[in-house]
Amino acid sequence: MTTLQLVQTNYAAQVWPLVEPFLEKTEKHSIGNHTLEQMRMQVLTGAWSLVACVDEGVVVGAYLLQLINHPNSRVAFITCCGGKRITTKDCFDQLNVIAQSMGATKIQACARPAIVRMLQKVGFEQITAVVELKR
Repeated sequence: MTTLQLVQTNYAAQVWPLVEPFLEKTEKHSIGNHTLEQMRMQVLTGAWSLVACVDEGVVVGAYLLQLINHPNSRVAFITCCGGKRITTKDCFDQLNVIAQSMGATKIQACARPAIVRMLQKVGFEQITAVVELKR
């Protein structure tokens, strides 16, 4: 069974090499918003939270969360995630508990259409579509 563990900022530098290979694969889908090195710095400075996915003592994936305060909610926004066995209902239930412990009232993420369909199977609902005009 995969267990999710919130990594305290003071241990992030030690854990980062274990999760980096999973997150490196997600960089190409970041639509230019951040690089792998920028992700690492966001985690090491505490701006983003690192949640490690562990299975039988081995790190098998990770989530990066950014907390965003809105007038009526506190969102745990999944900036990226990667790894094995991290998209199960059980993992998202655990992620929900972690997010609630951080004061979040909901979890959100931007995702490609195929990922949206996968997330809908574990309880997420599509609330909007994101559009962009580059300058």
